[in-house]
Amino acid sequence: MRILYRVDRVEVAGQARDLTTMGTFVVTDRPHDGGEIQLTLDTGSDALQLAGEVVLVTDEGFAVAFHSLAPDTLTKLDSAI
Repeated sequence: MRILYRVDRVEVAGQARDLTTMGTFVVTDRPHDGGEIQLTLDTGSDALQLAGEVVLVTDEGFAVAFHSLAPDTLTKLDSAI
């Protein structure tokens, strides 16, 4: 699933892999440096905003652990998975 985020004020696209309600791995050629991140999950019908913390950066991309999700966001994410 396509996912968008910002690096140095530039919007970058990646692919969500192993997406769960707890986090995801973002496959990209432009990894985030780490720390807080705001992701936009392109679900096709609706964009879903997810805040989280980058917990691992590799050559392939980076892993994100989501912050607490509001119940309606959690429901939308669960149905998108």
